[in-house]
Amino acid sequence: MHVFEERYCNLIEDIIDDHRTLGMIQPKQPNPADNHGILESQDAHPSLYGIGCAGVLDQVQQLPQGRYLVILKGLRRFRLKDELEVTRGYRKALVDYREFQIDLQDQEAEVETERLLAALDAFGKSQGLEINMEKLSEVSGLALLNGLAMNLPFSPLEKQALLEAPNARERYEMLLGLFGMGFVQESDLAH
Repeated sequence: MHVFEERYCNLIEDIIDDHRTLGMIQPKQPNPADNHGILESQDAHPSLYGIGCAGVLDQVQQLPQGRYLVILKGLRRFRLKDELEVTRGYRKALVDYREFQIDLQDQEAEVETERLLAALDAFGKSQGLEINMEKLSEVSGLALLNGLAMNLPFSPLEKQALLEAPNARERYEMLLGLFGMGFVQESDLAH
């Protein structure tokens, strides 16, 4: 992620030498100015979905003008319990991890990488997406599944549904279903 908004740069500075963990959660009404800052007329603190994901800063590169390039590794989902006072411009929350114990076991979940990549390739072609399949073939398992779920051009509601899937297997099946929506494969036409 390219972190450039002052409030999120403050967040990175506050956690970089400490626990290196942060939570990400989607607003229920996405801001059309996302990645470009908050609009004057936009609510600076929109209501949030009830489930988000904690991640740890895996790699951090400081850039000029106080910006950062970070690679965040997802750890575990959480349920939002309460929001705390805003600190240095970013929101803080009290969260509960208990109902997501499965996430710790899912780290070893088996994902049919070849099937997932084949479906991704067909989806990418149908949507006119440029996807580096060779590079993605180097990633496997849960990292590939979760990376695709969060980075492909699905709607926020679809991404939230993927996040809230009870386990990795159901997330995998849901992702395959999303790949199959809206296009017909040539092999299907022959039957």
